[in-house]
Amino acid sequence: MSLIDLLPLCPLCGHDPLQGSGARAHCSGCNASFDVASRARIRVRDREGDRLVEAADLLDRLDERGLDVQESGVTLARAEGEAPVHFGGQVLGFREILPEAVEGTLRLDGEELFFEPAAEGAVEVFRLEALRALQGASSSLQLSFVDGTVLLLRFADASPRRWEVALQEAVRALWQSKGRGLIEEFQPWIRIPDRRAE
Repeated sequence: MSLIDLLPLCPLCGHDPLQGSGARAHCSGCNASFDVASRARIRVRDREGDRLVEAADLLDRLDERGLDVQESGVTLARAEGEAPVHFGGQVLGFREILPEAVEGTLRLDGEELFFEPAAEGAVEVFRLEALRALQGASSSLQLSFVDGTVLLLRFADASPRRWEVALQEAVRALWQSKGRGLIEEFQPWIRIPDRRAE
């Protein structure tokens, strides 16, 4: 896990998203830098100087700020089939074939996601109830729907982790409101615990 997965936005000023990779992150809003110092501590360098801070304290600050999202600039690519991945003469698996991405705005409103292309085009609506899987990465979010649609979203002005958390919370609330149970995991597909084994 990268530090920007743990801290998707700046816990000091709220700027979204933090930049970085691996054990380092930087905020372009307040110019603070963050480095993993140990399993429980993060070295913070900002206007106040250089200090070690408990990771839990930074996470508490994030909780106070909240990770809610409503709207972000994105590029959206829709998978158009799959291609095999070969190695050593064997098929290891399959990958999605992604055409050129489309820029636009993604908006979460209740039980639906709306994508409005920046260029001319109709607004697309994706129902959260039809979401089959949700997989986040440090730079993108992949959504799979029951009809076979697979979307890859890259965020221009927000953390993919914030969107992943917001969508998970929205889908959990939706499933509970419809009596479908508590979601246990979102990948490789959304599922609830198997109570038959108990």
